[in-house]
Amino acid sequence: MRKAGKWLALGLVLLALVPGVNLVANPKTKVVLILDQRRGDQGLIDRTVEGVQKAAKDMPNVEVQIVETRDASEYADTFKTMIRQWKANLVITVFEGLTKPGLQAAKDNPDVKFAMIYSFIENPPANVLSIKYKDSEAYYISGAMAGMRTKTGKVAFTSGLDIPDGREAYNAYVAGVKSIRPDVETTFSVVGSFEDPAKGKEIGKSLISQGYDVMCGWASKSDWGVAEACKEAGNAYITGLSGVMDLRPKYGAAVIGQNGVDFGISAYDVIADFVKGKFDGGKQELRTIATGDVGMHYIPTEKDGYTKDQIKKLVQLQEDLKSGKLKLN
Repeated sequence: MRKAGKWLALGLVLLALVPGVNLVANPKTKVVLILDQRRGDQGLIDRTVEGVQKAAKDMPNVEVQIVETRDASEYADTFKTMIRQWKANLVITVFEGLTKPGLQAAKDNPDVKFAMIYSFIENPPANVLSIKYKDSEAYYISGAMAGMRTKTGKVAFTSGLDIPDGREAYNAYVAGVKSIRPDVETTFSVVGSFEDPAKGKEIGKSLISQGYDVMCGWASKSDWGVAEACKEAGNAYITGLSGVMDLRPKYGAAVIGQNGVDFGISAYDVIADFVKGKFDGGKQELRTIATGDVGMHYIPTEKDGYTKDQIKKLVQLQEDLKSGKLKLN
């Protein structure tokens, strides 16, 4: 029996040396999604979660964990726990708040891959993929919609915080408005949070009282309040960061367009590539209308209050941005 066991062990060793033979059947790909915002925003966070969960459903060997950690003092320990104890081999983060602790975790764990969604790392290390979005393309279309639909000639833009990304989206929005009606007045309003619908509604009502009849949001969950104010006043609202999920059932005819980015597509693509053995670390990847995760989430119809010519114009704008015929600064 000892001799038989010896030969069996030797056989297994030799078999393991044969090219193409893997004695570990269907090893699991362990993916952790780490969030610093709560789920339930009906926007980018929820769509990222859906993208990761869809990957686990579509790819049998993918196992996922989703972790919410809102206390900055816990970020480092969260990364350590998921990597060293749960043995994650792909870590996905969302938004800039997790970039610094994520980069430290990547440095400490060079064999683990990190995909950082909506981060701005120009020269990331080899095990980090930084993903950014040209969401200005979507906001240009939102601006065109606002220019088409305003009756007062005054349209507004609400941002969660006054930060460069929000200003960039606003500038594209203004350019879109002016491409339709150069005479329209625009304004930039700051909610002060991405998670405060009550404050969003307060700002929305204030803007309405000043004659702004179309509003576009870059404030995520706070924009729910802006949309609610528009619904109550019979005004129009174009969803942005808050509008990856279809908000028409909740806010009805107030919603005249849903344009923006979709982190869920990006997360799914990263996992699918990783399973295939592909990971484009060491670079910053730009996602655009051409990659499919930026743009109109649905094509508006005449029921949404647009004319046939306006709908045709909006579709053409998206196609021109996709092909590169129309380029934004």
